[in-house]
Parts: sequence; structure tokens; C-alpha cells
Amino acid sequence: MGDKGDSLPFNGVSLKSLFAVFLLGSAMQAWAADTGYLDALKAEAESDNPTVAPTFQAQDDDGRPPPRTDDQPQMESWLKANYIGSYVFYKKLSEPKRRAVYRVYRSGAEITKIREKINELLKQ
Repeated sequence: MGDKGDSLPFNGVSLKSLFAVFLLGSAMQAWAADTGYLDALKAEAESDNPTVAPTFQAQDDDGRPPPRTDDQPQMESWLKANYIGSYVFYKKLSEPKRRAVYRVYRSGAEITKIREKINELLKQ
């Protein structure tokens, strides 16, 4: 070994140096993975074309979709399962703002209107 207790037997590289390089490499890899994932979520949230096709909804005589009868937890499950990017932003809202999004959902609004409401409330 070397004179120091923390040196490796090759080229005088210390354990602290190797550990620092390992941590830096791990952090860079984690940051790169998170950035791509977050970019994908934002793109999905801003998209008018969801990654999952919405289910067909009947319309009332006036041409508007009928109100939904799901409760708020069911709406959240639907949002999470079908529009994960929008769900991530929805979860950032306070509870009163989430209820406002739920009211839009209950009115029978399409996902574009729900996304617009989420974005509007995030900006407030």
C-alpha cells in the first residue's frame, strides 16, 4: 500500500477520489434520466393528442356530453391511468384547486379543457 491508510495500491488514487468520481457519475446519470422523463411528462401534458385514446362518450340532445358521475378519487385514477403528465401537474394543485378541476371534469369536459383548467390554476 502507500504511506496513507486511504490510498489504493495502484497509482496513489485515494478512496475519497474514487468515491467522489462515482458520486458525480451517478448524479449525472440520475439527472439525465430525470430530465428525459420530465420532458416526456410535460410534452404529454401540453399535447392535444393523448397517448391513450379517450373512450367514446354519448352526447345529450344539445350536443354536449352528459355530466360524469364519478367521484373525485375515480377522476384522479382515470387521470393518472390515461394522462400521467396532466396528473402530475394536477397533484401540484391545492385541494380547493383540485376540486375546481373536478367540477370541470364532472361537467363532461374533454381532456383539453381539463388540461387548460389545470394550467390556469397552476399559474394562479
